Amino acid sequence: MLRWAERSRAQAMRVPPVKTSGTPAAREALGRLRQARQELWDLQVEGKDAAEALARVGELEAQIRDYDRAKPGPGEQAERIAPEAIHELAESRETVVVSLFEAGGNARAVLVGGTDIRHVELMPLDDAAELGSRLGADLDALRRTFHHPERLRQSVEGSMRRNASALSAGLLDPIADYVGDRQVVLVPHSKLAWVPWPMLPLLRGRPLTVSPSAEAWWRAVRKPAATGPALAAAGPGLGRAREEIEDIAKLYRDPVLIHADESDPEAVLKALDGAAVAHLAAHGHHEPDNVLFSRLDFGLGPLNAYELLGLDQPPQHVVLSACDLGRSTVEVGNETLGFTAALLHAGTSTVVSSLAKVPDLMAAEMMVDYHRRCAAGASPAEALAAVGEQRPWHPFVAFGA
Repeated sequence: MLRWAERSRAQAMRVPPVKTSGTPAAREALGRLRQARQELWDLQVEGKDAAEALARVGELEAQIRDYDRAKPGPGEQAERIAPEAIHELAESRETVVVSLFEAGGNARAVLVGGTDIRHVELMPLDDAAELGSRLGADLDALRRTFHHPERLRQSVEGSMRRNASALSAGLLDPIADYVGDRQVVLVPHSKLAWVPWPMLPLLRGRPLTVSPSAEAWWRAVRKPAATGPALAAAGPGLGRAREEIEDIAKLYRDPVLIHADESDPEAVLKALDGAAVAHLAAHGHHEPDNVLFSRLDFGLGPLNAYELLGLDQPPQHVVLSACDLGRSTVEVGNETLGFTAALLHAGTSTVVSSLAKVPDLMAAEMMVDYHRRCAAGASPAEALAAVGEQRPWHPFVAFGA
């Protein structure tokens, strides 16, 4: 059953990424795209007509894509991983892999890592998707109540509690005995891609990783780790970003520190290459219609998801502490695309990002605590579970491995 469920999972992850074109013409086009995006932003802020600037951005994005279409693909796919190998790795790490799929209108789970590989029927998938959508809406609403009366905040939290409990009852309670007290790797159905899983009662305070597929998790765990200097970089417009990256940089040996006023996307990209860990405190934009041009804003221009595919050695562990860059667009074939997905496809093993916009103070405090635990030896999933226990409605998720 796991072999069948994996057939349509994260097919793009099995194909090595085509490295982005490094020709002078391609690099020059990227520079013009950064300038065009800045001009577009300035016009939008000033309330002026931006139609011509928007069209120019689209033209440049198409031009950049054309440079890569002429490049040959890798011509190979990663070998399939046997369910027995996935089960053996999960069991050795005291982990349960929960792979969700649809059959007959119901969500179903293949469970791997216990005494056997098991298949369990769960609630109707559309009902689960509706509850997940409500929970996501509650999460967005909660962010807007931080400076509102306590009564309004309590109302939103009550709605979150009800929706999280209902979703947990339908999807997780039937597998609770199998999971026990072990860590969880969850492979969601595409209709559940935006569910804030750490909020569900069975998963709250438990080390949890959300992965594109069980095979992708297996490969990421076994992949040789990058060991280069840690990177802490900030973009403009975040009130606590300077203190955040300076406090995080102190936790690592010989880090690369890039402040907002000097944050050149080219310098950030160079520092990402081979980094053991990278913390990026920058506003981000998810582009559902053109996901490889989802981007992070730095002082001298945006860093596009597209550019990550050109890294020689992707960073091992990346934290995106601002905005909702854990969100993705689901394409035909249940492929998820976006900034987080681009990092995973490029070869990053773990990406910690948010499913909702995050208040600056909350992100700064939580992420410094998170890195302190990682620097002391905790895995990303363990560190996030620990810091999340004091913040039960936080929107951060560990993706990958």
